[in-house]
Amino acid sequence: MVKKSGGDAYSNFLLRMALQKYLFIAVIISGNLFAQELSLEEAIQISMNENKEIQSSKYAKESSVYELKSSYGKLFPQLSLEGKYTQIDDPINLDIGSIRTAMIAADSKVFQTATSASTATTGAFRQALENAVPPFQMRVQDDHYYNLSATLLQPLFTGGKLSANIAAKKQEVIISERQDENTKDKVISDVVISYFRVQLMKELVVIRGDVVQGLRGHRDRAEKMLKVGILSQANKMRTDVALAEAVREEYKSQKDLELSYILLSNALGSDVKNFKLTTPLFVSEEKETLDSYLASSESENHVLQILAHKQEQLEEKGRAVASAFYPAFAAFAKYELYQNDLTLFEPDYALGVVMKFNLFNGASDYNDLQSVRAQKRTLAYYRENIVELVKTEIQKNYHDLKTAKEQLKSLESSRLLAEENLRLNKLSFAQGVATSLEVIDAELALSKVKIEQSKAMFDYDTSLQTLLRLSGNAKKIVESVSVSVKEKKL
Repeated sequence: MVKKSGGDAYSNFLLRMALQKYLFIAVIISGNLFAQELSLEEAIQISMNENKEIQSSKYAKESSVYELKSSYGKLFPQLSLEGKYTQIDDPINLDIGSIRTAMIAADSKVFQTATSASTATTGAFRQALENAVPPFQMRVQDDHYYNLSATLLQPLFTGGKLSANIAAKKQEVIISERQDENTKDKVISDVVISYFRVQLMKELVVIRGDVVQGLRGHRDRAEKMLKVGILSQANKMRTDVALAEAVREEYKSQKDLELSYILLSNALGSDVKNFKLTTPLFVSEEKETLDSYLASSESENHVLQILAHKQEQLEEKGRAVASAFYPAFAAFAKYELYQNDLTLFEPDYALGVVMKFNLFNGASDYNDLQSVRAQKRTLAYYRENIVELVKTEIQKNYHDLKTAKEQLKSLESSRLLAEENLRLNKLSFAQGVATSLEVIDAELALSKVKIEQSKAMFDYDTSLQTLLRLSGNAKKIVESVSVSVKEKKL
């Protein structure tokens, strides 16, 4: 077996990485040739239609509307139909034979007194009465019977429970609408950040590809200089090591780009690997001040508005619980639709008013009321904390926004210097004045500045999007992009 030298192994490594690079580029180029273009605005629109969180939020809002309609239904009369079949142990009979016996005896006595009849005649009269008067017995209830009745119940006074429940459900509808808007803003922010992350990764792939290309050209020149004896082997090795490192960084950027496409697809709820993203990273003239973002968050931040409406909802819940301390009145009407099995003591219909007032239930109502009051205090403190967190987050992102913009201004001059430095070092190296290390450092310094520029633009865009979301205006990112495009044209 022939053992490969270190140089052969290194050459094979570079060859493999180069093949992977060209394959990756071929895939990207072929995709771009036939890919459908996708702007940021179009990506946001896709997410509004395809994202599962938004679909879930839409049905949650729909559910709250039906719950409100249901609470209104409690104000109307409740009409119910009830039917049943009953089997008892024995029939129920009404037997008043003792009264019959007493009546016959009394009539016989009166007959004997009035007619002075003999005992035999009186006995015959009594027997005649026994035969003439029917038995005093009646079947009241069979051992099995049927019932079918209609009942109407109309609440008259519930201590404010029904109106409080309706008011609470109205707040729930408002809360669900705010939650739906908050979900949309969250998804928009996820889409924007994921979209621009793809654009950032694409720029990093290009930048690191340029570094590889530059170092590969530098290596070729170094090999020629090594052959003619004007460059040492050590300097040549430094070029090889730098090129290998640059190839690894380029490969890593390619994998990061693939991952960023996956994240964007998840945010959209739709596969975008075959789309060509057309909205670039941008920086625009920021017209909003920190105070304007803070003021907007107080009235438009969805989370704060949700908490405010939850406080109002708890107020109504407290009213509903307090209604247990009042009597409840309702009018009722009942009519027997099947009357064949009714007893003598059961009416065909009944009308009336019913009153219900709880006297004791283990202090359950009192504890429920105290629980609601505790929830109100908890929510009040929680909202105060969220207000401070939102303010802090706005201040942080506004600071990051300004920092990114200032950094871009300073990096532009650094880039010009780095480009000139690389040009001079390449020229000096060709003349045998500069070392290979100086060229490599200049190449890497320029790529570092370019990468920092791209990352600063990404930081600006993500900070701006976060500010817009916190102030309840996540959709305005599209307007900011349009403003940036107009500024570039000017």
